[in-house]
Amino acid sequence: MRIGDAAAAVGATPRALRFYEQRGLLSPPRRTAAGQRDYGPDDLAVLRTVRDLLALGLTVEDLRGIADRLPLLTGRPPGCAPAEPGARGPESSEPRSWSGGSPRWTRTSNGSPGCGTR
Repeated sequence: MRIGDAAAAVGATPRALRFYEQRGLLSPPRRTAAGQRDYGPDDLAVLRTVRDLLALGLTVEDLRGIADRLPLLTGRPPGCAPAEPGARGPESSEPRSWSGGSPRWTRTSNGSPGCGTR
């Protein structure tokens, strides 16, 4: 996902994403053959966490001190795919919903451990 689309997906601007990367809150994303930033689902999960923590009153400097642990705060184990809105969890027949701006997660197609619902 290119920077403009990624920024829109998390309610930020492309300039903000570059700023987070420059300050070390976000690892440099992959680049396309043309050199453009290419954000994946893990990057978006970290960006949402950064935005949520900033909205709670933490500063960029606060987050800089825990930047290496921000992926752990996403509630999204590496390799897990987001559930589609309305998807049903394996232990429930109730549809899943979006909660607090954070999607619920489901098992990947290979059923890797740690990717169950939360």
